[in-house]
Amino acid sequence: MVVAMYDAWWGSSTYPMAYRFPPSTSSAPGHFVGPKLSSIIRGGSWFWPNARSEVLVEIQSRLLEVSIGEVDQPVWGTRSGVFSSAETWEELREKKPEVEWYGVVWFSATIPKHAFFLWLAFQDAITTREKMCRWGYTGDILCLFCRFKQESLTHLFFQCNFSRKIWRSIMADCKVLDPPDDWDLIVKWSSAGMKGKNLHSTARKLCFTATVYNLWMQRNCLVHGRNPKTEEALLSKIRWEVKSMILYKFPQNC
Repeated sequence: MVVAMYDAWWGSSTYPMAYRFPPSTSSAPGHFVGPKLSSIIRGGSWFWPNARSEVLVEIQSRLLEVSIGEVDQPVWGTRSGVFSSAETWEELREKKPEVEWYGVVWFSATIPKHAFFLWLAFQDAITTREKMCRWGYTGDILCLFCRFKQESLTHLFFQCNFSRKIWRSIMADCKVLDPPDDWDLIVKWSSAGMKGKNLHSTARKLCFTATVYNLWMQRNCLVHGRNPKTEEALLSKIRWEVKSMILYKFPQNC
């Protein structure tokens, strides 16, 4: 059964008529909202009342594209006309320009929880105390690691004495001896310098995402009164996570 308003049948459209003429609006063709398409066909021809609105005029003109004599065939609204989960996703998703840091976050060897957190960070969606101040927060704004400066993305992950040691130590493992320590610079630096799928690029991306994620977890331990890791323990955890993924993805190189 084809429903007149809610199935994509009319003309060359790939969307239901209700998308173009919502039933809730005063301009909707209410005399056939809901019934089967067959209710507006008589003797192999379209059976319409006289058009009394611009809406009905547009609908009836579009129906000139539809031949009633043809046999109906269900098709998927994809380029190929055949079901494909990938093509269906491309049809459904909202398409926007690709961001420069895409490859730093989403790559085949990424650790999902690390990638998701970095994705939030790149979109300024991490609730640091500096961000909470913008919302009117008037409580403690100091970094929980050093208790000296305001907790911002840049300070928390790269400029605080504790974070800086972790960041530089992990980057030194990747042969990066003087990594940037400003968030905006790091976004550009990582986007330009961590391209590719080879072992070297993958290791850098894994180290970057693991460092940021684990520093945030360390910070949350302090927020919620749990025992934080020592500097050595945190470094060991980051290195273990990175090494485990590299061994899995590049067994021939290890």
